[in-house]
Amino acid sequence: MKAIIVATAQTHYQSTSLMEFNLANTNKNPYSSEMVGYQDFETIKQARKYLKDRAEMYYQNDLKAISLHLHRNSLTLDAVNASIITGSERLDFMESSNRKYIR
Repeated sequence: MKAIIVATAQTHYQSTSLMEFNLANTNKNPYSSEMVGYQDFETIKQARKYLKDRAEMYYQNDLKAISLHLHRNSLTLDAVNASIITGSERLDFMESSNRKYIR
């Protein structure tokens, strides 16, 4: 099942945290300071591995910090949370206005 990781930064300050996810697509909403990052994966397993790898990098393999911030389908890095979405929720996101933000 295809999956997508989505992370949203509501403010300019949070955009720095969003960049730590290193997602393939990052779009800025032209009407606010909100930024959305997202990346498609062929499987949910690949998406989970991506979040795990980002957590290990960001928290420098500190197992306590990783266990606090990495969950089955989400990861928090500083001020931004990224979540894995699948199924119809993924399709809704792909068709939403988030894809129309100016890059």
